[in-house]
Amino acid sequence: MLVLWPGQSTLEPSTALFAAYAVEAGMLVHRAARKGLITFRLAVPFYGLAVLPLLTVLPMGCLFWWRQADVSFWSFLFI
Repeated sequence: MLVLWPGQSTLEPSTALFAAYAVEAGMLVHRAARKGLITFRLAVPFYGLAVLPLLTVLPMGCLFWWRQADVSFWSFLFI
């Protein structure tokens, strides 16, 4: 499969890494809210509107755009 999509070897570990960053950031925000440093009313939108897009959507979108000829999200999953 890597013959058809050579950039896939870059995409897979990067996806896992950015997902791990987002999970750790979510845990940090949750812990801060539980300790009373911020309120959950502030923490949830902060994570959803700032942390998640910056740590997952933006890097992965850039990677997909940069390697668009070398990766295929759907073909790689379903073939």
